[in-house]
Amino acid sequence: MEQKESKSPRIARIIIAVALLGGAVWIGSKGNEISDIVTGLGYEPTPEISQMVDEINLTDKGMRIMKASLPELQDADNFNDSCASDEADTSLLGCYYNRKIYIFNIENEELNGVRQSTLAHELLHAVWERYPDDGIAEELDVVYRKYRDELSEHMSHYSDDAQIDELHSVIGTQLDDSKLSEKLRAHYDEYFKNRAEIVKYYQLYEGKFEELKQQNEQLKQQIDALTAEIETLSDNYERTVDTLNHDIDLFNSRARNGYYSSNASFQTDRNRLLDRQTALDEDYEQIVQKVDEVNVLIEKYNENVNHSNELYDSINSKVKAPEEALGE
Repeated sequence: MEQKESKSPRIARIIIAVALLGGAVWIGSKGNEISDIVTGLGYEPTPEISQMVDEINLTDKGMRIMKASLPELQDADNFNDSCASDEADTSLLGCYYNRKIYIFNIENEELNGVRQSTLAHELLHAVWERYPDDGIAEELDVVYRKYRDELSEHMSHYSDDAQIDELHSVIGTQLDDSKLSEKLRAHYDEYFKNRAEIVKYYQLYEGKFEELKQQNEQLKQQIDALTAEIETLSDNYERTVDTLNHDIDLFNSRARNGYYSSNASFQTDRNRLLDRQTALDEDYEQIVQKVDEVNVLIEKYNENVNHSNELYDSINSKVKAPEEALGE
């Protein structure tokens, strides 16, 4: 008896075709999500990256974009290849390029938080590429105008075309909630479960530089004040020396020419000159002491400069020190 052909394979093919057709419509409206899911499926982060991602505490949406960005932690040579930059005057900590995140492997233990802050910063570039503006460009501009003094040095390195994209990352990782509108807070909360922790990571490492900067600003004020005082004391000392030398010459001339009629008057004038000489010696010692003080302050200032430059070197894959020591 001839076996009857089953119709189930054909029915299955029809069902699959209908499902794919429905999927095509869904992909058209949710293209970023589907693309990110597919891209992130095969991504296997290193233990270091896994820890960094855990530490910035992402939402499901943030995690999806993070995985799709295939983040890599790289040494200087590989990082410079991945993130070629013409910004010679800035330290490049990370970049988002060709839909991938690259982080410079900074190992300086004094700068805890820098890698986490950078990873969050670059993630927000990935977010912006997927959802440019999203109705928040104006909100970002309002915040920037309000806190321009705080952000302008960083933003000065970016072209007009890149300003909003960069602001989106900078504001999202550096400014606390009190400085953001409700709309911006809600926007960033789509990606970070606790954005306050992201800001703390930035403050943790940036605080090292700020501490050294403030110390040196105070030291510079002390150095300038002491230097001015030394100059004043030195000018007075030199004028007093000239006057004393003139009076000593006059005293010697009178002594030779029989001016003094008694030994008592001679000794009185002589003792007065000796007292003035003693006072001058004390003035000189005071100047020397203040010179020593200012040299100690300059040494501390230069130590801070060197320390700051070492920190900059450790976060700059191109290693360029931003500050010169005093007296060099």
